[in-house]
Amino acid sequence: RSSDLEIEDLNENLVTPDRQLVHEGPLRIKTDGGEKSGDYVFLFTDLIIFVQKKGTRRFQFVGKMGMHTITVQEDPSPTSFQLIQKTSPTSKKIEYILSVDDEKQKDEWFLHFSNVQR
Repeated sequence: RSSDLEIEDLNENLVTPDRQLVHEGPLRIKTDGGEKSGDYVFLFTDLIIFVQKKGTRRFQFVGKMGMHTITVQEDPSPTSFQLIQKTSPTSKKIEYILSVDDEKQKDEWFLHFSNVQR
């Protein structure tokens, strides 16, 4: 399924023996400072990739995070949740707000993120 996928500027082979694509879809990402970090997400068993959609299966790489560095938390909004990244015990935590169009999508994403949490 991901063989017809093109992600510009991603300099990494996403195919590894123990990596699986868990979920993908439109998900708006903003940092706590308000800047936008992408509009589409690929959630793998060990990695999350943020991209900007450019075409049907064409994307621009925006960023990635190891799943072991993040925690997912509920957000007061019915259509968003928080992603908190801490790369090491001494590093500053970075907060992201992830938002979708409706509560059903939020619940779906939240469940996928919670299932992948290590």
